[in-house]
Amino acid sequence: PTPHPMGSEPLEFLQILNTYIILKTPTGAYMIDQHAVHERILYERIKQENSAQNARQVLLLSEIIPLSTDLMAIFMAQQDFFTMLNFVIEPFGTNDIAIREIPVMFQLASIPTLIIDILEQLKTYPQSSRDLTLDQKETLQRQACRAAIKAGQSLQESEIRKLLEDFMSSPQNYTCPHGRP
Repeated sequence: PTPHPMGSEPLEFLQILNTYIILKTPTGAYMIDQHAVHERILYERIKQENSAQNARQVLLLSEIIPLSTDLMAIFMAQQDFFTMLNFVIEPFGTNDIAIREIPVMFQLASIPTLIIDILEQLKTYPQSSRDLTLDQKETLQRQACRAAIKAGQSLQESEIRKLLEDFMSSPQNYTCPHGRP
């Protein structure tokens, strides 16, 4: 890849095994796990969006998700939690929910898997919807992990540049939300 100006320093990098990115800097080099760094970037954005209630994407076709009876009961009791996470979800029949709008950052994520994971967490940790407790932090970490670029995923040069620019400007950018370097 050719250098890309970022501030006054050129941005030089190399993707290895579709998993790691080597970033050359004036003071040395970073070996970056593309999944871990994207997970951190998304986690920080999710935290900001959570508090600011930022942009949502209206789905062209609502996503209908069938739920078990126990997960449907949890959804009915915790609808405000999903609103706080910036989703628009409604009951749809006896044991189905309809996803109408999602946070913009999850437009590439598997929404049914994400929603069911959150409901399973609420089932396991019933108090995790109260405030930004350790359990809720884990929910946000899972959301970031689900939406993040995966190891082994080939990226376009422009995607790598954007990821590296976000990495350089992200707070606490040296570990993923789970603590992986």
